Amino acid sequence: MKIYSAEKEEYLKLIDKNQAEEGTVRNHKLAEQLGIANSSVTEMFLKMSQKGLIVYKPYKGVKLTEEGAAHIFYGKPKK
Repeated sequence: MKIYSAEKEEYLKLIDKNQAEEGTVRNHKLAEQLGIANSSVTEMFLKMSQKGLIVYKPYKGVKLTEEGAAHIFYGKPKK
């Protein structure tokens, strides 16, 4: 399994959390939570979609793929 940057990991966790609450996750929701511009979130969505981590539909939002969900780490690393 490929290791992704801390930034992508944070996006995946926020998408997972919001998806559980709302279904499809809109970019303005993540931009608000991260304190960044909508365009920055859209740019990351495009990158993550190309890597197969999310399904991105412009003006509709995103959902995690199984591969994206598999990359989320919530616990402490094993020693």
